[in-house]
Order: sequence, then C-alpha cells, then structure tokens
Amino acid sequence: MKERYNASLVCRNCGWHHVVDHMRIIICLNNVGKHIRSLIFEPMMNSHNFYDFMNMIFRYYKIQELYTEPLEHKTHIHKLKLTSPRDRIYKNNSDVMTLYGTGIKFFETVIKLIGCFCNMKCLELIDFMMNSEEAIHIMDKICKCNRQTLSKLILINATRCPCPITHFAVFKNLHTLVISPQNLSETVLAELGCIRLRHLHILQNHYSIKELSLNLPNNVSWKKLKQNNPKLKIHLEIESRKKSDVILNINEHEIPFHSIVLDNPNTQVLWTTILNHAMNFGRTLHVYALKGLTVHYLEKVFAKRIDETIVKFCKLCPNLHTLMIRYKLSTATLLEIVSTAKSLRFLYVRRNVILKKFDADWLSVSDWSPEHCKWIKENCKTYEKTEQEISRILGYRWRMLSEKEFAKQTIRLYV
Repeated sequence: MKERYNASLVCRNCGWHHVVDHMRIIICLNNVGKHIRSLIFEPMMNSHNFYDFMNMIFRYYKIQELYTEPLEHKTHIHKLKLTSPRDRIYKNNSDVMTLYGTGIKFFETVIKLIGCFCNMKCLELIDFMMNSEEAIHIMDKICKCNRQTLSKLILINATRCPCPITHFAVFKNLHTLVISPQNLSETVLAELGCIRLRHLHILQNHYSIKELSLNLPNNVSWKKLKQNNPKLKIHLEIESRKKSDVILNINEHEIPFHSIVLDNPNTQVLWTTILNHAMNFGRTLHVYALKGLTVHYLEKVFAKRIDETIVKFCKLCPNLHTLMIRYKLSTATLLEIVSTAKSLRFLYVRRNVILKKFDADWLSVSDWSPEHCKWIKENCKTYEKTEQEISRILGYRWRMLSEKEFAKQTIRLYV
C-alpha cells in the first residue's frame, strides 16, 4: 500500500481507482432486484468496471431462472440504456478515432445482457462504434427478444463505418427511432415506411466520424418515406463541441424535417445557413433551436447580427411553434419575431445577451406601418415592458432566461 501511494505521487494513473464492490452489489440485487424496472449504465471512465458490473447483472438474472417461473424474471425490465465507457472512445489531436476496452468479451456481455430481457419497451445503445458484423449480430438478438414490445429504440453511433441497419421492419410497435447518419440508407427508409413509426431522429454527436457526415439517402427515398408514412415526423439533432467538426450537410436534400436542433455553441452558425434551412424545410418545420452558450464574441452592430435573418426565417416558416436563439438580439427584434411568427408558442432567448434598444436599421430594411413602429418603440425600452408585451401575445407569462436556465432548457419536440 505504501509503495502504491508513493507511485501515485509520480503518476496519477498509479493512484486510487474506483472498483466494483461485488459483495454490496449482490446484497443490493438480492434485496431490490425484483423491483427494478429500468437499468441505466451511464458512461464510466473505466471500461473494466462497466464490463464487470454488466456481468454481475447478467449472472443475477440467470440465477433467477432457476427459482422463478419461465420468462417471469425477463418481463420486469422495461428500459435498458447502455452508454459506452469513455475510455473506449478516444480522439487524439488529429481527431482520429481509436477504440480501447475489453474487446470481444465486452461485446459478448452486451449481447448476453440484452438477451436476458424479453419485454423491453425502450432500448438505448449509445456510442458503441461496432463493426458491421457486431451490429448485425446485436440487432438479431434484439429482434429475437423484443420485436413485439419495443416502442423506442435509440442507436447512436452504433457503428464506426457506414452500415445500413435493415432490421426495423420486424418491430411492429416501434414508435420512436433515434439513429445516426451512417446507419441510414434508401433500403432502411423503405422499411421505416412500412411500420407505424411516428418519430425518426437523425442524430450526429461529437463522437461521430467526420468522414461520414455527408452521407444521406437520396431525395426520392425521403419522398417515398413520407408518402408511405404520412404521420411520421423527422427530427435532426446535431451535437458538436469543436469548431473543426464537420456538420451534416442537409441543404442538398429535400427532407421534410419537423424539427432542427443545433447544439454546437463553439461553431458560428452563418446567416446563410439559417436562411437555407428556412427555404428548404420551412413548409414542414415546427421547431428550430440553436442551443448552447456561445464562447465566441457576439457583435453588437445590427448589420453584423442575425436579427433580420431570424425575422425572415419566421416569415418562411408558417408552422413554427418553438424557436430558441443563443445569439445576440435586441428587444425590438424580439417584438418583431412574436408579431411575425403567428404560430409561435415557445420562444427561448438569453437575457444576458439581449440588447435593450430600438434598432433604427429596421426602418430601412422593413416596411413597418407607423402604428407598428410606434408599438415597438414604446415596448422595447425596458426588459419588463418587452416581457409583458410578449406575454400578452403568447398568452402566458413569458420571460427571458438566465444563462443557467438557457443551458438546461428542454425543447418540446412533440407538441
């Protein structure tokens, strides 16, 4: 013990590490295991602990087979969430993805654990970065055990390389699917049009491989999907933490997006990008969110802000009911937004970056009537007046958000 302590003074990797306490886990499972309905494995920094804990859960339920009625123990768990340990996913300075961990043993344990439960309604596999053979194998197991009961399936970065997952046709009760771009294809979309899927989320996060970010099915397949399943709502979610990250290119596609959420605060979203989104997807777009707290400098000059762009965006999106903007705007612009977007119900902005002013530039770029101009001038002088007037229009008590509230705000996609 003394030698270990001395070594930790030189190298922190030689110090203390969290380890799995097998005895406590056994006692806990024996006492409350039969009452567990959800199993959530959050990302750990030590994949061995993750692997060890999964094995203990698997062994517990295997033992239950000996003392319970057939399938009884398998129907208790309704939700299983597995997020890959962070020491299996590593990006060096050149952004090259490398996987570390327990290799095939880790993968086999995941499959065994999924096979323990035959009545799941929700399954989440996040950032596992499997190869094609592993992905097909694990999907076969999911189909075998949960094809009748599964209503929500989340597969984020299921594979490292392009690998269309063509198993969805067997999930007759699937309601929500979250998938990454590298696992989509024309064949996959054709399958999704044949089931009662209601929400398709295309998600790209900061662990997604950059080289794959331009691959999406062609426009014809998206049109056929919407024709075969007209009640389906398609959502796009982008999560990024680096300026160098390649964002999924959607401007060349005719996809009927219901919502677009960009959580990339380190990236400056250009006004041309926002207008392209409005022109390409404005007819179907209901939710548009620029999430996160910006780390770069925000211009105060009207000509360098996106005030005019956001108002144009609202005019091109007649069904827009939720709007979140992380950039600097003026109180006059907020009033113009709520008076332009007739369907708007939820508006989220950061109080800390809102300018308390009337922009004279609006007079030269818009065709306001004297009454409308007077109304904006009277109500943009203070935050309180602006909030009161927006509250009157939206029909509930509305206010600007603090930095902490804005960062934690949840977007309602299914309104």
